[in-house]
Amino acid sequence: MRFGLKLIFVVTFVVALSCGAMFSFPPHFGLLTLMAITAAMHAGCLACIVYGRGYLRAFAIGVSVSLVAAIILEVYSAYLICERWESLLLFDDSTNAELRIYYAEEWGISLVAGVAAMVGRWVALSNRTE
Repeated sequence: MRFGLKLIFVVTFVVALSCGAMFSFPPHFGLLTLMAITAAMHAGCLACIVYGRGYLRAFAIGVSVSLVAAIILEVYSAYLICERWESLLLFDDSTNAELRIYYAEEWGISLVAGVAAMVGRWVALSNRTE
């Protein structure tokens, strides 16, 4: 598998934005950024399911399995934003850290599920008899 320069730039941008949202943005802006990154990640995975081939499609299918966890996380985040809209700048550190840990867990689960789907495809293709 070869990587183009455009893909490397996109991955670098997403990782930098994710690290900024996790560690340096104010809590309200960081939460909105994490929600947007997660939504864009799953939209990209759905596009890879439709247009991807081979291992890319297998990875996207594996990542989409964790979509249910992402939807629950997005609803919970939106609930916190709506509930604390007036005092959004006064997020306590425990809530902020909890949400960041949830997003990191969801992204990790997505990555593991995608790699597991790629391994499953590799095992299925290597054991195939013709």
